[in-house]
Amino acid sequence: MYMTFRQMKADPARLQDALGLMEFVVGRLNDEHGGSFGYSMQVGGDPSLVALSSPWETLGRYQAMREAIATDPELQSAIRLASDLFTDAQDMIGKVLNPPGERGAFVEINTARIHMPAVAEAMAFCQEVVEFAEGKTGRPLGLIAGHTGDRSQIAFVAYGDSLDHLETLSDQVE
Repeated sequence: MYMTFRQMKADPARLQDALGLMEFVVGRLNDEHGGSFGYSMQVGGDPSLVALSSPWETLGRYQAMREAIATDPELQSAIRLASDLFTDAQDMIGKVLNPPGERGAFVEINTARIHMPAVAEAMAFCQEVVEFAEGKTGRPLGLIAGHTGDRSQIAFVAYGDSLDHLETLSDQVE
């Protein structure tokens, strides 16, 4: 399984327009093309960062979606509009080593870099962290490793129903 991420920086003066466009794009991708996309904003940090993400069973399904996007005139129009609303974008495909469970209204993503010469040991340690956290919270903790882009980056992903819920999960692990 894989997860794709596109992080974009919205023009702060047009943030509401950018969020409206994201709502349209996610709806179109999911309703018309059978996707499982979601978008999110940072809480803390840069408030103009918006992320679009989706899980994929195979890279072939991801490629098929990319091809469908290229032939959808409404999505192509939205992409052209996005160039006026977003100033920067970065893409990444991650390999899901441990699924994060069902998407919630809120997501907490903690990233780390692994030391590449010791990748096997680092990944084994990350799996231990996942098992420990899942044992404490009783909920899935996703582990995603970089498949494209910065391959030394990993992400721990937890979904929650609210910010309070995420805080409770974090407190249970500490």
